[in-house]
Amino acid sequence: MVVGETVWVATDSGAVRVDPAAGTVSEVIAGVTNLAFDGKRLWAGGDKLLMELDPKTGRELRRYTPDWNAHYIAATPDAVWATDWGASMVRRIDPSDGHVVATIDVPSQPKGTTLGEGSVWIACDYADAVARIDTTTNKIVAKIAVGSGPHTIAVGGGSVWVTSRHSSTLSKIDPATNQVVATVSDVATSPSVGVAVGPRSVYVAYPGGVAFVDPSRAEITSRIVIEGADFYDLKLLGNELWASNTSGPMLYGFDLDILQGG
Repeated sequence: MVVGETVWVATDSGAVRVDPAAGTVSEVIAGVTNLAFDGKRLWAGGDKLLMELDPKTGRELRRYTPDWNAHYIAATPDAVWATDWGASMVRRIDPSDGHVVATIDVPSQPKGTTLGEGSVWIACDYADAVARIDTTTNKIVAKIAVGSGPHTIAVGGGSVWVTSRHSSTLSKIDPATNQVVATVSDVATSPSVGVAVGPRSVYVAYPGGVAFVDPSRAEITSRIVIEGADFYDLKLLGNELWASNTSGPMLYGFDLDILQGG
């Protein structure tokens, strides 16, 4: 999660705030499995936990302890969308007071959750599908078959991109038709499931590095090779790509102007 010039990372131990310029890492905020920024407020979710944090300092501003889980979250100024993979539910939360506005049943084991194109997009791991929820009606409007074990999802450049960890694929979805229009192979094998969309490329993890995918042709154009790397999450900060590593407590930063020739 990128907020201003700060990178926020949710790890197995909790969330940490990274200042790339200073090279400093904050203390761990325990219990947090996922983060979302709505342009003003930073939200953190976990098992029976939803918190608002100060995006600059990480100070806890509000804490809700509901009887449901917020394993994956996405947020806008008027709604926090909390995905509970165990219950296969997505809840729409009013950020002003934390009450549940709507509850939506989704296909089995929902995981990656993101917003874009007027919808919430959910990667449903056991169903091999992506669920699309209309943010106006709070109803599922499409279920889109993708590769085996969809996990992480991103929206950008007029497309939806989802990694599938069992089939080792990246699927490109056209939101105008709710159809998969291209599939990229040899990427995104668990636990390397990260994906991020930039103006020049789609960046997708694989065991040992990051692949650069041309968004128009949906073809791999180059790779960053990092021995032993398993990049779970990828985030863009200006011309920098930041990657969190599941095989060790490390965060990698890459200068894309250098890697992609300015």
